[in-house]
Formats: sequence, C-alpha cells, structure tokens
Amino acid sequence: MSATAPNAFSRALALLPANPVVLLPALLVGTLAGLAGGALSPPVAPVDTSDPTSLVAAQAGTRYLGTVVVYGATLLAGVAIDALTIGMAGAAWDRGRTSLGDLAASLRTSGSRLLATVLVYALATAVLTVLTFGLGGLVFGFFALYVFAGVGLGGRSFAGALKDSVAITARRFAGSLTLVVLLFAVAIILSVGAAVIPLPPHVGPLVAIVLVALLRGYANLVIAGEYRNERTFDLV
Repeated sequence: MSATAPNAFSRALALLPANPVVLLPALLVGTLAGLAGGALSPPVAPVDTSDPTSLVAAQAGTRYLGTVVVYGATLLAGVAIDALTIGMAGAAWDRGRTSLGDLAASLRTSGSRLLATVLVYALATAVLTVLTFGLGGLVFGFFALYVFAGVGLGGRSFAGALKDSVAITARRFAGSLTLVVLLFAVAIILSVGAAVIPLPPHVGPLVAIVLVALLRGYANLVIAGEYRNERTFDLV
C-alpha cells in the first residue's frame, strides 16, 4: 500500500451534507416501499373475543405476516437504493460533488447489469434468510457488501463483483462487519417495531422503511469509499 487510505465512514459523513441528492433515491424508493408495505400488510383477522387463545393466536399471526411484508419491502427497497445510489456515491468520492446526472450516467452504462444484480441479490437474500432463519441472509449480505460498487463503479458482472466483494470484505473486515450489522440490525428492529407497535395504518411501515432507506444512502457512500480505497491503494 503506497499511501494511507482515507477513513470511509468519516469521509462519507463529510460528503453527505454537501451531497444531499445522494439521499433522494433512498427517500423516494423508501417512501414508495413504505406505502406498499403498509397497504399490503394483512388486516387483523376476525376472532372470537370470548376466546383469549383465539385472540392471541390471531394477533400473533397478523403481526408475523406484517413483519414479513415489511421485511420484504425493506429488502427490495434496499437493493433498489443500492443500484440507484452507487453511481452518485462514487462520483461524490471522485469529485467531492455529485448530481442526478451521475445517476443517469450510471444507468446508461450499467443499467442492465444493475437490474440483474438487484434481482439476483434480492432473491438470494430472501431464500437464504428463509432457509436459515436469517443467518444465511446476514452472511450473504456481509460478503456481498461491495457487489453493487463492483457492478456500478467497476464495470464488473455480478459474478466478478461478488468475487471482488468477498476479497474486499476479507481485507476490510472490521469496517465491513460494522456496516452490515448496523444495516441489518436497524432494518430488523424497525421492521419488527412497525409490525408490533400500535400506530395508524401505513404509518409504521412507512417510517421504518424511510429511515432504513436514508441509512442505506449513507451506507452506499461508505461502500463507494471503501471500494475506491481498494481500487486506488490496493489495486484490486
């Protein structure tokens, strides 16, 4: 390593106020996903209120389904935000400033590969999460942390970006683990909270997903920085 790579977390935090446009896709996608999650959440099933067991079972089932719906909407929103944000995040690191023009340029050059990555990433995460009670999805998310950066910034295919992501994650283990745990922990906590806390219809899922989306926007600045550090200093 020929020079000291800048700290991605602190640099991203400094770039964010100067580039609030990075959060625009996160805000829009998060709002749409939150509204969809609220609309699709099942209503409370009719129960015999004279039977406490039936009431508790119905409430538990409704809350579980609500959690699943909100988690699914959050997952899809997150990967869509990654695809839409990573080009702007990379430009912010390169020039200190970014705009929606960088988003358009990213979609022109990498749009089809980013779309394929969204579909494969979301499907793999969902399947692994269901089959392993959440552990597989967390592990995959950890090692695939830099996939969208590889596709959108490095011009790689999904397979090549995943290979690079595993290598970068291994070298930048502490920072990668911190970011993944933060993203997953906040998403799960907010998703569960939206399902179990009594709030007006649609409000819980909307607030939860928008907050996760905004965190994801910042996270993509960190990811772009870590990826740029690797490409610049370690010559991946």
